[in-house]
Amino acid sequence: MQVSKRIKSIVGMVPLETEVVWDLCCDHGIIGEQFLKRNKVIFIDQVSSITEKLSTRLKATDIPIDYEIITSSATQINYENQNSSTFILAGIGGVLGIEILDQIGKSFKDKDYALISVHKNILKMRKYLIEKDFKVVSENIVQDNSQFYEMLLISRVKGSTITEIGSTMWENCSIDTRQSYLNHQIKFFQTKSNFNPEFITILEQYKQIAN
Repeated sequence: MQVSKRIKSIVGMVPLETEVVWDLCCDHGIIGEQFLKRNKVIFIDQVSSITEKLSTRLKATDIPIDYEIITSSATQINYENQNSSTFILAGIGGVLGIEILDQIGKSFKDKDYALISVHKNILKMRKYLIEKDFKVVSENIVQDNSQFYEMLLISRVKGSTITEIGSTMWENCSIDTRQSYLNHQIKFFQTKSNFNPEFITILEQYKQIAN
């Protein structure tokens, strides 16, 4: 199965010291599958037809596999374990991502990471992470076809302060991606600020980076 630029970027951001990779709301399990040769992987999705197809496909491979497949909402899982874990939340909205992080946070250890790439409400997600005192270990912007994705690797104890519009990610991406994404965000928040003045501050921050 072909792996997209977005998925390759997510895989590349997972710390090497990770022992268990959690592929949350895993859909077809393509992200988690990239780790099967080196990590234990736990796939979670609440749709039984998805987890059944994933189970059948993985059983047909000849890779020495250590994995679990759980059919459940990711907001209902007990994430407590002793191993160093990276929790991957990708391809979901920011509101659901926050609900899942609330659950993960009950047992999130100092040696754990979460890798977040939500497809909407990224500002809401960033504000949540700031409120919960998470730190950003690394962040990036990836353009895959016509879509932009912010990616944040977060920790409780490692990294730097998270900002509402990102910091190091503007230097980690290509110049073309940087400019295209800035134009996209400025246009988006210009429209939102016309209806809600609270977004004017965010808009001005993007404009400062563009200058």
